[in-house]
Amino acid sequence: MANDAISGMTFTYNRAFGRSDGLLTRAQQQTLRESAVVVAGCGGDGGLLAERLARAGVAELRLADPESFAIENTNRQFAADSESMGRNKAEIVAAAMRAINPEIRLRVCPEGVTAANVAEMVGGATIAVDEIEFSLPAVSLMLAAAARNAGIPTIVGANVGFGANVFALGPHGRTLEEHCRASGGALGDGGRAAFAQARALPASSRLRRVARSNGGDAGSAAGAVGKPGRRSGGGGCKP
Repeated sequence: MANDAISGMTFTYNRAFGRSDGLLTRAQQQTLRESAVVVAGCGGDGGLLAERLARAGVAELRLADPESFAIENTNRQFAADSESMGRNKAEIVAAAMRAINPEIRLRVCPEGVTAANVAEMVGGATIAVDEIEFSLPAVSLMLAAAARNAGIPTIVGANVGFGANVFALGPHGRTLEEHCRASGGALGDGGRAAFAQARALPASSRLRRVARSNGGDAGSAAGAVGKPGRRSGGGGCKP
């Protein structure tokens, strides 16, 4: 009986993800089974997204994050617990994904998205998801440009208070730079906060109204959004 119980728990893709029948068609499930998703940022949003994608049956995840878990992450971030403190987020989330689906393919970039690895990260992927820190616009712009060059869309998710803004950038449509400029953001060295505000709240009139009330400075209107977290060292992306 014990051996029968053990054999009944053997992982197979169809048994693991078959309960999605009715929610997804078989063709849609097969699409997930053949998909590779880049998740840039494995904190509050990105970590949960990776978990949902793994449980949906996505074939491959490419996870990037240069930060390590800190005690302040405990209240909201997937995989932030007493055993993960001080350890790289991408590596910890990847281990959790492997426990969910032992057949999942993983690429892990503990150095985050960089000029040296971004082309490899998006090459051959199905889609890229930007969950990068608001305060690091250069990294978001680099990821979006690389995805566009690779011919794949980018999904940008930005949580603001109890709401969120999610939008898609197709490889042949508006670029992230164009979106942020049209939304009132600034992309210069002093425009980080304005970029973050434009990405989170694309209603350009709202930002411009606040900017006028602050003497016309969109950067000061947006305010300081986000802060760089703890960084961990590391080499290139690895399976």
